[in-house]
Amino acid sequence: MSDTHKKEEETEDEEDDYMSAAFLQEVSETTLNQTYSARRRKVLADQKQRSHNPPKKPKTHHDREKETREAGLSKPLSEGKGYELLKKMGWG
Repeated sequence: MSDTHKKEEETEDEEDDYMSAAFLQEVSETTLNQTYSARRRKVLADQKQRSHNPPKKPKTHHDREKETREAGLSKPLSEGKGYELLKKMGWG
């Protein structure tokens, strides 16, 4: 066997196997630390907090159109380029 092949086998042996007792114990400690009631209370508290701070919804096309229309109607006609051209042609 070559030296690189031996090194690969050694690194595989050093890593924890997912069926090993150490791995299973680590998993069981994290999930069994809390009772069902404690986990449920935490989930409910998280849901309640999210309901108080709902995510912002993007504006609909209709709302954006309405805002643009209102902004355009609030400006006087004398500020537009079209009006300036009409004045040069003698309409103003």
